[in-house]
Amino acid sequence: MSNETLFYFVHILLLILALTGCGGGTPNPASITGSSTNHTSASSQNSSNTSVASTIKYHSIKSTALGKTMGVGVYLPPGYNPSKRYPVLYIMYGYDGSEYSMFNNFLSVNRTADRMVANGSMPPTILVVPDYDNSFAVNSTREQNPDSDGGSIGFYEDYLIKEVIPYIDRNLSTVNHRSGRFIEGYSMGGFAALYLGFNYPELFSKIGAHSSALWDYTSSDMFIGQRNWLYASATLRAQRDPFLLAKSQDLRNIDIYLDVGADDPLSGVNQRFYQHLLKQGIRVQWNSTPGKHNATYWSNNTENYFQFYR
Repeated sequence: MSNETLFYFVHILLLILALTGCGGGTPNPASITGSSTNHTSASSQNSSNTSVASTIKYHSIKSTALGKTMGVGVYLPPGYNPSKRYPVLYIMYGYDGSEYSMFNNFLSVNRTADRMVANGSMPPTILVVPDYDNSFAVNSTREQNPDSDGGSIGFYEDYLIKEVIPYIDRNLSTVNHRSGRFIEGYSMGGFAALYLGFNYPELFSKIGAHSSALWDYTSSDMFIGQRNWLYASATLRAQRDPFLLAKSQDLRNIDIYLDVGADDPLSGVNQRFYQHLLKQGIRVQWNSTPGKHNATYWSNNTENYFQFYR
């Protein structure tokens, strides 16, 4: 090949690269720690053929209740417009999760939301994943029970209700009313969603509890150490146990979605909880399909979960 031919070939190659661009990786969410740090999720096209992408932001909240800085992951739907108001779904992760667990990691619920918003099966919705450690979302102290069996001790309920929700409503264009505020959770997060939703029916209108960590003091109870920590006294159990809260709280204006995999070890207690809610006259939907206590089952059902909040 002559020098002239080689020069011509290289010139054409550089021109092609300049026109098409070269690929770049999406940053790992776990490396993003600052407030309002963005990264782009899957994109759709608007009527003018302009790319409209959803955005994921990671915020930092200096919590007075906990005395430390906590992270919150936020999904802004495609075409997010601050002049409009959007419903908000709070998503509570399972044990050992974090604010990074749900977006582009583990369940990747942002991708499901992108797809559903694009095809019209889900209205544009803000998704919020607050870090709440392994606290089950309750306020707890060492005086109540120092043996938490891995549970995180602190005023997490106060942090979530008095700090996270006001922060989201203050900084984002939300429907600042229970009619547009929902909460769901997985495993430990299912307990957290039920606990918070039952104790604050004035804040949430819909609750989704998926494969929830629940106890009814039968032989099938699992994670006994965590049960004994959460329900260390009759008073604490009355304040925290969703079975008892379903009797003591006024839940007539809340809609609930329960589900569990048919092969999940927690299937029995979740089915009994469903029957318990029916007896209390509470509006509840039930779903159980083949599956275990894992991401595969939850991923297969995420569209059903999101359709519940329409």
